Amino acid sequence: MAPFSDSLEERLSYPTKIIFFLRYPQSSAGNSLPLASQYFILRLSRRLKESVIEANSHEYVLWIMLFVYALHILEEHTLNWLDWARHVLKLDLSWADFYVTNSIVVVGGICTAMIGWQLPQISLTFPALAIVNALLFHIGPTLVQRRFSPGTITAVFLFLPVGAWSYYGAYLDDILTMRVAIVSVLGGALLMAYPIFLLRLKPRLAGHEK
Repeated sequence: MAPFSDSLEERLSYPTKIIFFLRYPQSSAGNSLPLASQYFILRLSRRLKESVIEANSHEYVLWIMLFVYALHILEEHTLNWLDWARHVLKLDLSWADFYVTNSIVVVGGICTAMIGWQLPQISLTFPALAIVNALLFHIGPTLVQRRFSPGTITAVFLFLPVGAWSYYGAYLDDILTMRVAIVSVLGGALLMAYPIFLLRLKPRLAGHEK
């Protein structure tokens, strides 16, 4: 039997002490307590502390990022991004392609938001995707071509700030590392390039079948 040490008592949070002394009232009188029980109480205290940390987590920004992407899709559809992409980017697109691609993006956004900080190199690929989209498919072409790209409004005022907020939130939660940043940015860039790659590959495969 190991006594209830002062160091352990000092490490327990106040709510945990209440639970502890309700369960083991004799311990307050200085009686001994099994070592296994001390270990259990310490683990409970740590779990309560982790719960407080989780409550203060910035994972919620990933859900805001998803909502922002939905607003971006609305802007692209309303201002006819498809016509712009056909003429400026020379992409052979249909509205079916637009709907399918953005549906997959939304599903991906939900998945990454649910993953959260459990696997940040994956969850942060969605904000990275939004930032790459904003820079390469809206802001960049608008500046170079001198022709407004539908989606630029949400890209400038929502994608960039909320995307940066996602990474800053990960930093505040001690989640962001150099490895996480590099992997997520590369992942976002690859995800952005994937549908373009398929569109470029499509006519070649069609010609090969003929």
